[in-house]
Amino acid sequence: MTLNDNHKIFNICLLLTLVLLMAAGAVLTGVSYLPFEPLKLKIDSYALYGRADQFTPQLFKKIAFNLRIIAIVLFITAGLLYSGRLRVRRYVSDLADSMVSFLKDVILHFREAAAGEDKKHIAAFLIIVVAAAAVRIFFLSVQPMTPDEAATFYAYASKPLFIGLTNYSAPNNHLFHTFLVHIAYLLFGNHPWVVRLPALIAGILVVPASYFVIRIFYNKHAALLTAGVLASLRVLIGYSTTARGYTMICLIFLSILALAPYIRQNKNHAAWLLFAVLSAIGFYTIPIMLYPFGTVVIWLLLSIVFEKTNIGRRDLLKNLFIYVIVTSVLTLILYTPVFAVSGIKSVIANRWVTARSWSYFAAEFPASLVLLWNQWNMHMPSAASIVLAAGFIASLVFHRQLSIYRVPIAVATVVWCLPVVAAQRVVPYNRVWLFLLPVYIGTASAGVVFLLNRIKLKKSDYHVVIFPFLVVVLSAWLIWNVVTPHYYLGKAMDNETITVFLKDYLKPGDRVVDFAGNEDPDPSMIYYFKLYDIPIRYLIADPNSSKRILVIINEKTDTLKERLDKRGIKLTKNTVPKLLRRYKVVSLYEIDMSDERSPAAPSGSP
Repeated sequence: MTLNDNHKIFNICLLLTLVLLMAAGAVLTGVSYLPFEPLKLKIDSYALYGRADQFTPQLFKKIAFNLRIIAIVLFITAGLLYSGRLRVRRYVSDLADSMVSFLKDVILHFREAAAGEDKKHIAAFLIIVVAAAAVRIFFLSVQPMTPDEAATFYAYASKPLFIGLTNYSAPNNHLFHTFLVHIAYLLFGNHPWVVRLPALIAGILVVPASYFVIRIFYNKHAALLTAGVLASLRVLIGYSTTARGYTMICLIFLSILALAPYIRQNKNHAAWLLFAVLSAIGFYTIPIMLYPFGTVVIWLLLSIVFEKTNIGRRDLLKNLFIYVIVTSVLTLILYTPVFAVSGIKSVIANRWVTARSWSYFAAEFPASLVLLWNQWNMHMPSAASIVLAAGFIASLVFHRQLSIYRVPIAVATVVWCLPVVAAQRVVPYNRVWLFLLPVYIGTASAGVVFLLNRIKLKKSDYHVVIFPFLVVVLSAWLIWNVVTPHYYLGKAMDNETITVFLKDYLKPGDRVVDFAGNEDPDPSMIYYFKLYDIPIRYLIADPNSSKRILVIINEKTDTLKERLDKRGIKLTKNTVPKLLRRYKVVSLYEIDMSDERSPAAPSGSP
């Protein structure tokens, strides 16, 4: 392709970009001047209960102002892009050359690694990846829809994108995950496996991604053991089969961590830009990307300062600073629709990220780490947990003998995450730290391999034949420990069964009252009602005005009378709730409320 051809392609792309920016600005300006009432009717039609009370004239006035500001920014951006088109062309040309160079380096690295790799090692790796996919697909079919993922779907992902990607009423809306679930929903319809498809794919890919990262930082044997353990961990399997964005954060973290050693040694703008784009997508998925992104940036910073590189430290630090800024700008652009509609405080100052007192933080944070340890080792035999913990300690102690890099990832994690959490004075949920699980298992695996190598075994037999076989057997054993025990999911495990029964049992005037979940109605019940085409009015009607109520209750933790009294549902002494069915966790009762409102019979009447 000639230089003139390249210039023509660039000019066409530039023209299209300018047209899109101007058109977007014009559309936003037009929307900001639309009358409120027609928009209110449209928004109400998408609301779960047919009424979007939050969408008020005052809110629309704020949104309209924000849209006009964004439109002005788009027009200015188009003007700056056109005026600086020569500089943009040079950067794009350099970026294209860098991308070609980066792809060649990646392909060459994989070819060299594959050409010299033992077939038994490759076979073991493929078996582990297939096993990881199989066990996740198995749990995908047996794990019921939980309240959080149900709320994610019906409140955000099932709505048009102009609602799903602007409504940040709760951090439950993992925006990029919501976008992918919406696309899957449009393509394949409403099924639990469809809603969970993005999380599932990311969760499966975490296993090979962890292998490659640990191979880069340690060695292929530690990488294989890491993949074998991660394939079988219950907590990772659980999040791989739950429609949330945490496995995506984990995968993005591993991707930028794999890029870090390359961009540290190569002045390649395409690789740096890929690092920034992936990081911005991570932030767009969940703001907790602050922790994994900061961890990788700190590792890069420490590596640049304390290790020798092919490029001058000043240039590397300059690139690191520039592309951290690029990441920030891209993140800001992605969140612009949210800021315009829901406001910036909905993201950075919601009640889940509000700073707590120092006394609360000091008391609760250490306890949360204990809970995190228990979660990471759930369903894992104690012997395996102890060996991995010993391996982790050994890996840190003997790090200089295990890795070509001086700075352990675990050290960068502590240097970044602890001060940030302390500054925020929040106690993150366990799931926030899921991205660190591959790092822990990988570091521990490197230590275990190191300790095994201290045993006098013939390396030719041990590494080539015995070790891959042992890892596959270990992974199979750990998977067996995960699959065989009953996994308690609480009331959620009965929701679909209850819904199937109620589909033909409900009558007009009925109300389903849920005392077993944290909310009434339970979001997962709403999901299953919609899945089976049952009107959700049965879940939201006033119980005291209903002819009959059907009560879901966990009798191991509550009594029916106490819960009815707390809810203000009073029964006469003559009313006896009728037990309809008992399920694995909950019971279903029927109460005829028409008897409660019947007039008392006259004295002396037959």
